[in-house]
Amino acid sequence: GELLEDYYSLFLISVDRWAQIQHEPLALAHARAKRRDPLNKLQSIGKHLGENFMVTVAYFDGKPAAGSITLFAATAHDTRSAMDKERVAKTGAGELVQWTTIQRACERGCAFYHLGESGESLVLARFKEKFGALPQDYAELRLDRLPWTRVDAALRRTAAAWNASAHVVAHAGHCPLLGDAAPVVARHVERWLLEDHAFVVEFRRF
Repeated sequence: GELLEDYYSLFLISVDRWAQIQHEPLALAHARAKRRDPLNKLQSIGKHLGENFMVTVAYFDGKPAAGSITLFAATAHDTRSAMDKERVAKTGAGELVQWTTIQRACERGCAFYHLGESGESLVLARFKEKFGALPQDYAELRLDRLPWTRVDAALRRTAAAWNASAHVVAHAGHCPLLGDAAPVVARHVERWLLEDHAFVVEFRRF
């Protein structure tokens, strides 16, 4: 629905930011993202999973600021997150989205909450650690019918060289899920309320 479309607009904004960080041409980044995660694919997954597919979006001044897609079963998985970094600034919208989805995971009795991969981003890893997340190393296997992974890696290396020359799985058994982080998050929520940020948080199951 409309909420998923708002999330997708944040996703495309995030793709631009990730492309700049990874020295990837914007056209290539958008083509790859839309091929891997087109909007109609997410809509189909939502219809298929129903209440186990939840979209959460935080709005600031009436516009989407941060959002996530969470899948629920015996465990919860924050499968996609995105934000408009300029709009989020220091509002804490990203923390509010995570706090909301973690609460839902607790209510549903999920044993674990998977916060997704952090890659090589220390900033992202530290963001997740604020919620009690612990790093888990694992091997990743990709199966390509065509050599997309090698081509993608080669293009990124080329773009990086060109630019250079030009200048957690958080344990959720009880909702002490957050451990010592819970009071910190609670203070964040209080601060948002006291400072009267124009926040609206919506979450919707299909």
